[in-house]
Amino acid sequence: MVHSQAMEAAYAAARNRDLTRARGLFGAAILELPQHVDLFTDLGRVIDLQRRKLESTDPERPLLLASAYEALDLARCMGCPRAHKYLNRTGSDLAARASADPLTIAMRQLRTGEHVEAARALCQTVTNVSVDVPTTDTPDDFVQFLRKAWVLFRVCGVVKLRGVFSHAVQETLNIIRSATLARLEFSETHKDRSQTGISRVQRWKNRWEDKLPPQQPFLNRHITANARILALVKIILGTNVEIDTFSAVTSFPAAPNQPWHCDAPPLLFADPGTLQLPPHGTVLTVPLANVSGQMGPTEFVTGSHHSVLNDPDYWKRQQNSPPTSRVAINLTTADAVLFDIRVRHRGQENQAVHERPILYVSYVKDWWADTVNFNRPRSAWFDKIDTKTERKLYSRLDTVAMLQACSNAVNNRGCVSNTTWPSMSQSRYSFQEHDLHL
Repeated sequence: MVHSQAMEAAYAAARNRDLTRARGLFGAAILELPQHVDLFTDLGRVIDLQRRKLESTDPERPLLLASAYEALDLARCMGCPRAHKYLNRTGSDLAARASADPLTIAMRQLRTGEHVEAARALCQTVTNVSVDVPTTDTPDDFVQFLRKAWVLFRVCGVVKLRGVFSHAVQETLNIIRSATLARLEFSETHKDRSQTGISRVQRWKNRWEDKLPPQQPFLNRHITANARILALVKIILGTNVEIDTFSAVTSFPAAPNQPWHCDAPPLLFADPGTLQLPPHGTVLTVPLANVSGQMGPTEFVTGSHHSVLNDPDYWKRQQNSPPTSRVAINLTTADAVLFDIRVRHRGQENQAVHERPILYVSYVKDWWADTVNFNRPRSAWFDKIDTKTERKLYSRLDTVAMLQACSNAVNNRGCVSNTTWPSMSQSRYSFQEHDLHL
């Protein structure tokens, strides 16, 4: 288990009954290590101890009760038995609170297989699937944000992160927007796009996806490694997470509605007897310009990331008239959307006179790769394989061999110098892939 100085200091303060100091330190530790579910449990217990020390008429008691419950309930939802036991003590004010809390009720329905009912009740409008991102590191506000965002993600399959980006980051997004549109214009003026180094794929009429290079100005740590966003990604996916796709999707004027689709199917979609599995990937969409209703914001079928047992085509049949709400999410450049890679959605018609560019960033478990939306690079040898069976079997081997051959050619022949394009030279960093985590 990974520890931090704040985490060790928090437990030391708790042992010494310095509750105020322990509360602050547990909050700091959660900012660093949100995947450690015990931190939420013990933060909740410390806050509850503070509450019980106050007089029954003290106006701060209800506020502390709410804060303690939110920390403990998030830990319970994430599978911590200690939190579950603490919340269900007979006669506890915390246990009584659970009966009326809509997020708790929705998660209880999810655990009993009533995911359609949970989404229908919790995800009715854009406001319902939105959460304000705190601008300070106050433990109570941060835990409240994580809990609401996590439950919305699990139940609705999508959450709008309101105000996640600062003014400085929004200025960076404007620079990325200009660079993205310049790439598309350059690609459009060159008939042989293989010579441009730009990987561009049409995603429907007047809608293009451009795989962006992992370099400035596109790759920016305040966007792709944003602390608030990564904290949420960690409690959704864990720490063995990588970015699989980093691209820009641009919807031009007159782009029609896309067909309903999911970006990746459930892992065991065809097995009618499987229980719902946790997500293997999430997608972050970041607007590079304010997205109004006229520009065709992305529309989601809430709850459609949950498979229906014995009916794998349920959501596909229901997508035009689903049993849950469809929400189209307008955005400003201060906002972002995080959605389950399995949820059904579509880009809507762009009726505006301006294009609608967004960043598309998929965070996935490190053992999963998207082989649906982009083809792997192939060698000429692959074309000579004459059976579909062998093509499928040798697909990954061919890709690895081709990339290795290209790397060897670059490094051995000096085709690209380290000064002009250092990313093309061989890395000297030695590590075990399975030991890497966020």
